[in-house]
Amino acid sequence: MTLEVEGDEPTVLERFEPARPSAAELAALAGDWYSAELDAVRRLALAAEGLVLEGRLEDAPLRPVVPDVFAAGGLVLRFRRVPSGEVAELLVDAGRVRNLRFVRRAGPAG
Repeated sequence: MTLEVEGDEPTVLERFEPARPSAAELAALAGDWYSAELDAVRRLALAAEGLVLEGRLEDAPLRPVVPDVFAAGGLVLRFRRVPSGEVAELLVDAGRVRNLRFVRRAGPAG
């Protein structure tokens, strides 16, 4: 499919298969994540339905999109890895806020 917007070059959109991470892959992403910009910690936990973002009032299940990218409501969470494959940071997009950086504060939760 090609997306054409007046004044822009056409963009070719390609179909993709959603990611289906294993329980072990999800567990490796779980833990406490700290944002210096917000001076806040957010916890990702492994639950029966998969990875969830723990909230003050309720947890938000994370839907895998493509490898290392998850969505929940209006949030997009992207994990960035170093060349060895280890997760280096978590970047969160929320509405007009982009690339809000979180670093792992503790080892993977289990």
